[in-house]
Amino acid sequence: MENQQFIEDYISELKSYISSLSKNEQEDIIEFYTEYILDSTPESKSEIVKNLGTPKQLSRKILADYSISFDEESETKTEKVTKKEKDSKKPSNNSMRVIWIIILGLFAIPSAIPLAIGLIGLLMAIFAAIFGLFVGFLGTIVGFVIGGIVAVFTGIFTMFSSLPVGLFYLGTGLIIGTLGLMIAPGVYFVMKALIEAVVKFVKYIGRKFFDKQYYNTKEGQ
Repeated sequence: MENQQFIEDYISELKSYISSLSKNEQEDIIEFYTEYILDSTPESKSEIVKNLGTPKQLSRKILADYSISFDEESETKTEKVTKKEKDSKKPSNNSMRVIWIIILGLFAIPSAIPLAIGLIGLLMAIFAAIFGLFVGFLGTIVGFVIGGIVAVFTGIFTMFSSLPVGLFYLGTGLIIGTLGLMIAPGVYFVMKALIEAVVKFVKYIGRKFFDKQYYNTKEGQ
């Protein structure tokens, strides 16, 4: 009786931690793990925790697995789905959130904790490098734009005393300013590509530990 109450409390707590998923997914996952626990006939509370982890640890593994599984399904799915279906299954588009969910999932697996710590250090170094690159690009863009503006105004005032020199400065300023503005979109796409590459790398690491091992539903069985 006491063990049954623990199972009910365990499942109830697990459900509260996966509330970010759709209602149908929550129900499928809860049904799967309820059956899993009952079928495995655990002899004690500690055996349940040993096999699955605490509800919070299991939820972290489920959410990490979900973020990876959803990405794989999105890449291979060819049939059309309605906007409502997409919205109900679409995880957060925030790349940092996806990375954080996977790292938390790794921390929930004892054998993966050293890797999670190392991954955090590596990501900090990578993002520091990306930030430095962004600052460098931004400085270049600002320099080009400001330089172009200065050259344009110099050209305008110089034309009153020397038309050829003034036109030279004016043309040079317009070219430099235009180059600066043209670089901006390129910088955006470069930064976006770098961040996407980092997310893909983290998901690749996550697949080694998850890959639908914890995100189990009736459809996935």
